[in-house]
Formats: sequence, structure tokens, C-alpha cells
Amino acid sequence: MSAALPSLSASAQVVLAALSQLSLEDKTIITSWLHTELLNEAFPQWEMDIVNERLSRMDQGLSIPIPWEEVKAQLDAKWGRKP
Repeated sequence: MSAALPSLSASAQVVLAALSQLSLEDKTIITSWLHTELLNEAFPQWEMDIVNERLSRMDQGLSIPIPWEEVKAQLDAKWGRKP
């Protein structure tokens, strides 16, 4: 089953056709590589530095994440729910 894709360039269509012939293992490796490439292009280094610092603080137990439902409740209490 394939998802509907937006209009793709001829090169992208060739790549997708080739990908459809690959094993699941190869697709997984390529997906991981592509994800890394996108992260490297999508975010400037200073933003990645902030993310890495926050992850490091969590790993060290210096920062405790707040569950999303609690965050939403705090925002609703502070700003009120918008329609």
C-alpha cells in the first residue's frame, strides 16, 4: 500500500522506484541516513546545541520533563482555552 505523494521531480520518481525494490533492512538503513541528513539541514547548529544540552540535563537528572497533559492544563489556566 502506498501513500499519495505530491508531484515529484523525475529524479525523485526514479529514486522511489528503486527504493521500492530494496529489502526492508536496506530501506531501514536508508531511512535512518535520510533522517540524519534532514536533521543536519533543517536545524542550525545553535538550535541543535540547545536540544543536546537539554537532553544531557535530562539524562543527568537535572531536568525533569513535564507530561504534555500537565503542560496543556498549565497553559489553559494561564491563557485560557481558545475556541
